[in-house]
Amino acid sequence: MSLKAKYNFLHLFYWFTGCCINGFIAVFLQSKGLSNTEIGIVTGGSCVATIFLSPFMSSLISKIKGMTIKKLMTFLMLTTVLLYIAMAFLPIPAFLVMIFYVIMYALNMSTVPMLTMIAMNYINEGTYVNFGLARGIGSASWATSALIFGQVVSFLGANILSIAISIMMFFSIVAATYLQKTETYLKLKR
Repeated sequence: MSLKAKYNFLHLFYWFTGCCINGFIAVFLQSKGLSNTEIGIVTGGSCVATIFLSPFMSSLISKIKGMTIKKLMTFLMLTTVLLYIAMAFLPIPAFLVMIFYVIMYALNMSTVPMLTMIAMNYINEGTYVNFGLARGIGSASWATSALIFGQVVSFLGANILSIAISIMMFFSIVAATYLQKTETYLKLKR
């Protein structure tokens, strides 16, 4: 499979999970008993946390020996899935659900610049990656996810989102794992 196809699949699966996390925030949090005000606090708090967390997470790649974009993304994705599953299936008080969701949302949004960094590393090394196409596929994936899970959640409940996120995040991690290493990565390892 070509590098472009692998990168496109990464966006396909990543933005599918993004919709489940971001697009269904109100539905999921209401199912956990949060009020509209509390959901607004979570959403706003998540965005503020992302402002500070995203640059910090990206800086870890150069500060921690042996850390790569793919390793950090994998760690953040796994943490996101574990937090979502915990909120979905464990009897957690509302204030902890709020805290967990802020952390999960911010961690998830902190991986967005890393998707761009992957493409820019390839492009800077002369390897063609159609970033616009990949983002377009991601947008289509978001829309498809919203369409599908808008219906599925109404029948099966909001906890079904945790299963969808787990499956799609697994495929995101697989897609990221099979991207070829860049020359920048190889130079950093020497």
